[in-house]
Amino acid sequence: MTQPATAGTAPLIFGRIAAIMAEVPAIAKTETNKDQGFKFRGIEKIYNSLHDLMTRHCVFTTSEVLDIQRNEWISKSGGKLIEFALRVRWTFWASDGSCVHSETMGQAMDSADKASNKAMTMSHKTALLQIFMIPTVDTPDADANTPDPQERFNQPNGQNIPLPPAPPPPPAPVYQPQAAQQTQQPTPPRATQGNQNQGYNGGGASGKQLDYLRDIVRRDAFEDVDRQYIEWAISQGLSREQCSGLIDRAQAHMNGTLNETFVPSQQHSGQAQVKDDLPF
Repeated sequence: MTQPATAGTAPLIFGRIAAIMAEVPAIAKTETNKDQGFKFRGIEKIYNSLHDLMTRHCVFTTSEVLDIQRNEWISKSGGKLIEFALRVRWTFWASDGSCVHSETMGQAMDSADKASNKAMTMSHKTALLQIFMIPTVDTPDADANTPDPQERFNQPNGQNIPLPPAPPPPPAPVYQPQAAQQTQQPTPPRATQGNQNQGYNGGGASGKQLDYLRDIVRRDAFEDVDRQYIEWAISQGLSREQCSGLIDRAQAHMNGTLNETFVPSQQHSGQAQVKDDLPF
């Protein structure tokens, strides 16, 4: 959306944004989230890369918060967590008064008074990255290290997210001679909540992620079977990606954008009824 231009002229904002896009350098994902282990581009690098360009081309932004959702949670350790989810309209202005709007979401949690600031920062970061299409710098073999899409959890709005399969039934007992029984090696234990560093895809979910997932499914929008499934999935050793995907799926379920039940009627493989086969 833009303001109408004077007859015979194009709004300056279009040319100014294109000029900044042509000059902004690539920003590599060099910073690491210590809790979840993923790489990201920090807001400081984005501001530093854009500040002089936006000043030279006379472009600036203003913000308008359109929607606020605030929640308070009690973590597993007993501390209070404050969550903000903001929908913000960012307006990019040129010196002739022409403008372009961009609406983005920002969501963040904090144990003190920084949650809303963090949410605004995330929203602004998304708007800047999208409006100027700032390129990133990835290693040539980045795709080779990416899990197969069918194994990932972080699909948009939690749609079509493959959940961990229900545990297989115990094998039928097989007779073995006494000597073979004595030399048989013990079976390694399954992943439990205590050794989640393994996970299904490696890189176990952090305690903060798991607390947040448990807090979400305690809400009235979820049934006991949903909570039971989450506890079982956690006991199997969720990876960071799987936990993030379940959080996305849970939020989509609460927002009404998940076009199926939270625990689907069938597993991704389509072989068994998840709700019927839960080990509870």
